[in-house]
Amino acid sequence: PALAPNHNVHPPSPRKVEDRVIRNWTDLQWQYYNYIYYRQVEMLDADVGRALDALEDSGLAGNTVVIFTSDHGESGGRHGQVQKWTPFEESVNVPLFVSWPDHIAESVDDTEHLVCGLDFVPTICDFAGIQPPALKQARSLRPLLEEESVSWRDHIVSEVQVTGRVVRTKDYKFVKYDDDPVEQLFCLKDDPWELRNLASDADYAQVKQEHQALLREWNSQLEVRAPTPMPWE
Repeated sequence: PALAPNHNVHPPSPRKVEDRVIRNWTDLQWQYYNYIYYRQVEMLDADVGRALDALEDSGLAGNTVVIFTSDHGESGGRHGQVQKWTPFEESVNVPLFVSWPDHIAESVDDTEHLVCGLDFVPTICDFAGIQPPALKQARSLRPLLEEESVSWRDHIVSEVQVTGRVVRTKDYKFVKYDDDPVEQLFCLKDDPWELRNLASDADYAQVKQEHQALLREWNSQLEVRAPTPMPWE
């Protein structure tokens, strides 16, 4: 497979991100790495098909909500990295498919609403008809899945490597690590491959300040923060 446009691009990054860059692989080695990964995706796709076939055979498909997602993405050589561990889109922007025949419309691609993994618990509880636990940052996705008109959040925050936070709004992403002075700001609308770090660009100072404020607000709502350093750091 061809390599991505950001394969060898390394915008200024926090040290924990820089340290994970692989610099001694050839393009052919990267292509073979991705070939192996894509073959594994084919294997997983076949097993998902087996699970769905078993659900159909059980007669319970009409009363079952199916959710397919992941906790992180695979960098696949983007920015010279593999696996997770980074604030880049290939790591934190994961697929989410939800299906319930005759209840949720098919083939609807929602690219407007910002959702996160925290939303899965209240979503499942909502469909199951039980009271969800109190989670300030989480919301049930059921209204979106049933295409109801509902007021929605304008940002989400992700955690990376314990000390890193990613603030995602409609068009921008801001990255800040508690233990590193290097910040990142990307305009995903104009720069989806995250080639340019705008954190030091004076033209985007106001945008950065707005996202810093969103992060402070988010952190102020946390009941518990992870201890640092963690044992493996």
